Amino acid sequence: MSKFKDFDKFFEEKEEDIKPAIEISLFGKTYQLPSSIPATIVLKNYVALKEGRENYTAEDELILMVETVGEENLREWSELGLTRDQLKEIFYWVITGCQDDEEEDSTSVK
Repeated sequence: MSKFKDFDKFFEEKEEDIKPAIEISLFGKTYQLPSSIPATIVLKNYVALKEGRENYTAEDELILMVETVGEENLREWSELGLTRDQLKEIFYWVITGCQDDEEEDSTSVK
């Protein structure tokens, strides 16, 4: 077994297996969001746990939301009147929708 793996080549070959974008409808428009959460979210979660924090700060939460839904989308939604609580609902739905587990929670948005 080789001790070297070319992940650039591997991911290039796997592109056809990439899950389609997650779609949401908001303010009468359909938005496409990434089907996989950014690695920065995993890293930020690790840092918070390492620091002994069980909860994110408001700043952490904002950064995670922007990195998940995209700054352009967030700006547009804000201009259309999206509230912080509504954004949190979208964020948590996207995060759970990005997981490999396809079981739907009975409280999830449909």
